Amino acid sequence: LSPVGVKMLSYTSKNSNRRTGDDAKCHFNRNSEYHVLDTIFGSQSKKCRLSYYLLFGIGCVLLIFMWHVNLKAMQIVVMTMKEGKEKIQVYNIPSSTSKHGKIQRLRYPKENEIAKGGEDRLFDNDDLSFQGHHEPKQQEQVVLPLLNNANATHDTTNTSVSTSNSWPLQQQRSTEWTKTRNASSPYAYVWVVGGIHEDRPSYKGFLWTILISAKLLRQTGSTADFWAYFRLSPESKMKHLESTDIRVLEALGVKIVLLERPLKESFAQLVYDKFLTINMTQYKRVMFLDADVLPLTNLDYYFHLSDPDARQVPTLLRPNFIVASRREPCNTGMFMVEPSAEAFEQVQEVIRIQHQRALSLPYPHFDFLDGWGHNFETHGDYWEGINQVGTKWKFHAGHSDQGLMYYFAKYVRMDVSIAIGDRIQNWLPGQSAKDNETSTSIPLPIKVLEERDVLTPYQGKLLRYQFSCGDEDHLSDMNDPSSTQENKDKGQSNDKWKCMPPYDSMAHFMGLRKPWRRSFDFKLATDSSKGLSGARYLWFKELQNVSDEYGMGLDLWQWNTKYLDCMKDELLGELAQYRDILNATKTFGVT
Repeated sequence: LSPVGVKMLSYTSKNSNRRTGDDAKCHFNRNSEYHVLDTIFGSQSKKCRLSYYLLFGIGCVLLIFMWHVNLKAMQIVVMTMKEGKEKIQVYNIPSSTSKHGKIQRLRYPKENEIAKGGEDRLFDNDDLSFQGHHEPKQQEQVVLPLLNNANATHDTTNTSVSTSNSWPLQQQRSTEWTKTRNASSPYAYVWVVGGIHEDRPSYKGFLWTILISAKLLRQTGSTADFWAYFRLSPESKMKHLESTDIRVLEALGVKIVLLERPLKESFAQLVYDKFLTINMTQYKRVMFLDADVLPLTNLDYYFHLSDPDARQVPTLLRPNFIVASRREPCNTGMFMVEPSAEAFEQVQEVIRIQHQRALSLPYPHFDFLDGWGHNFETHGDYWEGINQVGTKWKFHAGHSDQGLMYYFAKYVRMDVSIAIGDRIQNWLPGQSAKDNETSTSIPLPIKVLEERDVLTPYQGKLLRYQFSCGDEDHLSDMNDPSSTQENKDKGQSNDKWKCMPPYDSMAHFMGLRKPWRRSFDFKLATDSSKGLSGARYLWFKELQNVSDEYGMGLDLWQWNTKYLDCMKDELLGELAQYRDILNATKTFGVT
């Protein structure tokens, strides 16, 4: 169909009401395969219907013409309805130079191949494989070690893993890793997206960030595996991700996991899915990235710095790594874990105990002194952010994922590196201390090392600077000797830490700073290092490149008029609500 014809297509909404014009263009050709013929032949206007007939005829003539002039191999996607179920058939139309002399129909999974759990299944990465975008690879069966087990097939590539001695000061243990059918690397990145609903297209912003991140990580040299976990909204009529999204994710090497629909949808439920990373035992290290975080360099060096088998660098980090923010000891927008069955059982037990206690507590059903199981005041301890310290679990999301991750890494595993400004602290198990309430001895962590700016020598070139870190005048101000020694000791001199890893390794678009929630114009946008301007420009630039390369059909030069109204809405919120915590963990597997 011609571009004019595409713009005239309508889309059927959740309530089967016809939406046209400005409303239709907000949905990024969503479900266009379902409704092309319905739109052409279902128009109420005779003149409009004749126009559609004409456009459809022109499209058919062009298709026949391209077939005969031996253009590049094409594909046709045919989606039909049979007994209320959708069926997808993908046909390759090869050129005359192709090895195959006839149209090829690519396989769609049969009913008995769908994983237990019905529509909520792990998608076969080759269900909608498009040979024009990648070379076909051998299919292998994947069995994920998750609570919601699912099966999938995916591609693997050969990855060389070097071995070495560990850094003596760290006393880091070496663990043998073997390439398996569902892990082509000892390391993996994971993203999570929830709230997916056909009438709430703002989830696309998170999905697009995954596409951009995967592209940038590969482009900068990452050899790790990519995984994305998705949950459809319980009210959605969607049975899976859209075919275009599946195709592009798969083309970029992202393995797709479609988790069960939540019992009750909330931001609290979504953040618990982050802890599924701890159960990915096929990997030595797994890094979680929020789907509003954009990597600005190859982040693989965090894996290497924590792995004694990575011979090229010293083992500076512990196997678990968390990052403090201004007023919180842990920000779960980015963290790294060492997966194990034991660790996953431990985090589930922590959640179970805390919520059992919460049943007897009045609202907000959370003890800000004992938190997830550690009373700072009782043990003469405190948590530490960049600009603030505290002895209560009242920091942002302390009752949710950020408090849980901090407690799990520091007080349960007791084997963690914590980035606090320009400092890196390493914590290991220490001597046991007496609990004044229970009169029992409990182990406590001990800080074995604290150093400043140890990550910078190992970080690659940044794709963009943030917060004026690329400005020479700003760098001079940061090193101004007039800054007080007290502030320098705290790593706070003029926010110097913003221009150091891990903080400059990625751009975190929090709240209304998310690129898709704001207006943008390529003609007026600045690619400067001021604030997040350069990172935001990079987001739009790379998304347009991905769209052009993989045929997504986006026109970001018209962002403000075509897409902004649909994308600026908040999806599930920015903070877990106290009332949602209990139902959230039921979905996670803890009752």
